[in-house]
Amino acid sequence: MEEDSMNHIHLTNDTIMGNHKWKGEIELLNIIMIGVAENLSRKDESHELHRLLGALLSEKLKAAEKMDILENEYHIAMEESIEEDVKTMCNLSEGIEERAMERGRKDGINTVLRLAEKCHLSKEETIQQLCEGMKMEVAEAEKYYEEYRKDVQTSL
Repeated sequence: MEEDSMNHIHLTNDTIMGNHKWKGEIELLNIIMIGVAENLSRKDESHELHRLLGALLSEKLKAAEKMDILENEYHIAMEESIEEDVKTMCNLSEGIEERAMERGRKDGINTVLRLAEKCHLSKEETIQQLCEGMKMEVAEAEKYYEEYRKDVQTSL
């Protein structure tokens, strides 16, 4: 997201038909959408919430930097349990990134294999393309090639 944002989404009562007066408050359902920019917001009163959330959710800041912001700017005492929670959040985002990278790599490998098949490349040419395009060793490329061929055979 390029910039911080905040929207208030709420219900209104538009009478379509009849005159029934519903009991209760229609304002009970309120949604606040908060968008946090990729870069940490500036330190000022109008961006306090966005800076706090940005620091907590940042993929760029290390756990120590996040804890420093929480403690020094928001006066949140860094008890051991909070420190562990911040470190867990940091590890969680790293794990998500690693899984996304692995998924992207597998998608790339499968794309190379499908294109090689459509272009009627030989096994050796396909393995060479995998090695060059995906920066892998021959043994790894052969493994992916064999798995792909096995999957193609079982889907027929």
